[in-house]
Amino acid sequence: MRIRDLLKPEGIKLGGSPANKKDTINQMVDLMYNEGNINDKERYRAGVFAREAEDTTGIGDGIAIPHAKTDAVTAPGLAAMTIPNGVDYDSLDGEPVDLVFLIAAPNTKDNVHLEVLSRLSILLMDEATATLDAKTEAAIITGVREMGITLLMIAHRLATIRQCDTIYVINQGKIIQQGTHDVLMADKNGLYYQLNAYGDNH
Repeated sequence: MRIRDLLKPEGIKLGGSPANKKDTINQMVDLMYNEGNINDKERYRAGVFAREAEDTTGIGDGIAIPHAKTDAVTAPGLAAMTIPNGVDYDSLDGEPVDLVFLIAAPNTKDNVHLEVLSRLSILLMDEATATLDAKTEAAIITGVREMGITLLMIAHRLATIRQCDTIYVINQGKIIQQGTHDVLMADKNGLYYQLNAYGDNH
């Protein structure tokens, strides 16, 4: 699944000027509806707001990725809007949002929204999940594992990579350790163990 295959001209708005977060989401839902992926706009809108009520989808760095998985969606979709002057979105970093992506996912066993989230994260951020809340980060990582795809993650935050099948520890441009989290933690003289003992915030 490619991001560009999900975006349609009808679902893109450049130079938006929503008044607030609620208005932003409402405009994004209208864009998604224009793409023809939704059979019940109000039910889909309710799903987006319900997800937003759990945790903000304003992930930081001026980006928001609201989403909903519901029976109101007939096919996966992606809508986008740029907001040159920014809008208050209750983002994790407290900064205004100037780029919004809205994801629509059918209510099936496939975690389409997580796949799209992970791909967007990789495209938009230097460290794929650095500004996501813990719940969303865990959901993306779990979703990637369930999809059976190969994902290369470059991370400084250790919590991001603990579930990876293989972790490579690089120091001064050279791979000095590799293995699972448990294997690397068993080597108490290794750099990986020392970094975990020291903590992510140092």
